[in-house]
Amino acid sequence: MVIVILKESDLAPMSFEKQVLVLYAALNDCFDKFKPEEIQKIEAKFIEYFENLHKDIIDEIKEKKQISDELEAKVKKVISSFIENQK
Repeated sequence: MVIVILKESDLAPMSFEKQVLVLYAALNDCFDKFKPEEIQKIEAKFIEYFENLHKDIIDEIKEKKQISDELEAKVKKVISSFIENQK
């Protein structure tokens, strides 16, 4: 699963803070309900979800370069919400 997650386009590399979110979700088994062939599409939706609705989280990771316990709780909540809304 992680190998599929780590694939990115040479023309559109993912920023550090977005990589952190995707890897966090992948390493915590949040994408397990999806088939490997769906992962790139889900990953794009996942990043778009954070960009559109939770940019503050992306900005905080970019600024602080770490995830505090408080931020981790927010990330978990947002990831759960995202996963629940995927059919």
